[in-house]
Amino acid sequence: MEKWPLIHLSRSGTMAVLLKHDVVVELLCDHTVRVVCPNEFSVLCDANGKTLGILHRRGKILKTNNSIACMMDSPPHPRHTDDQRIKQIAFGKKGILFSMSHLKQAMFISSSSRTRQSKNNTSWYRNGEHISTIPADQVVFAKLDYDFTLHGFYANERASDKSKKLASQLVSSAVYHFEDEGLFVSLHGVKIKQNKSGDVVIENNGQYIKCSPKKASVEIRAGGTELFMDLDWKALIKDGGRRAHVSRSGMVIGDGVDLAMVDQNGRIVGC
Repeated sequence: MEKWPLIHLSRSGTMAVLLKHDVVVELLCDHTVRVVCPNEFSVLCDANGKTLGILHRRGKILKTNNSIACMMDSPPHPRHTDDQRIKQIAFGKKGILFSMSHLKQAMFISSSSRTRQSKNNTSWYRNGEHISTIPADQVVFAKLDYDFTLHGFYANERASDKSKKLASQLVSSAVYHFEDEGLFVSLHGVKIKQNKSGDVVIENNGQYIKCSPKKASVEIRAGGTELFMDLDWKALIKDGGRRAHVSRSGMVIGDGVDLAMVDQNGRIVGC
């Protein structure tokens, strides 16, 4: 007899579906979803898709409204074993800022940017037709040094007698069944599937989450945004026409018009 899934209701009205391979899907009445695989990753997708996050062994991505911050570890460098080279990316309204933790400058790509003096008279030097270089001491990347998936999830929690009653009704009406492909769970309109390998797919009001506890890979699609990260030092950010690809060999950054390619040492090798 299968002992999974287990569906849990907390005193505050938070719902949770416990699956095989240590995967937990947490859900609020407003359709905010958090997925947790201990020591591997956690994922957040709020009800309207404005806040998305991946907290992973290899790095971190957080989207809040129109801004996206990413920090991605690099594999050990054969000649710089004591130098942790963290790839840093920030999507903003005016363009995309990117760098690596060992560099003395950050780079900014924007098809609409122009050579100019900043307000504090720091020059933004053109590295090409569309890439600017900014001194590192003039740039602050988000550290993302907290569990923003947990914070974002409970920031949406509205504990009240009404929400607790609704959550109790939703848990009571949850359904699940097994097929050859695996387990299917439906809770509050959220469709949860787990195959025999442990891979989980969640469909929630047009939002899509896919994760693999064995491969520690995570994918989120919500609106025009797509986020991905895995154990092989790879990450992907797509937000409308803007995108960033991160891998062992470096980064490829594009704002929808212009492109910058950076190697594993932080040098621009194509634009």
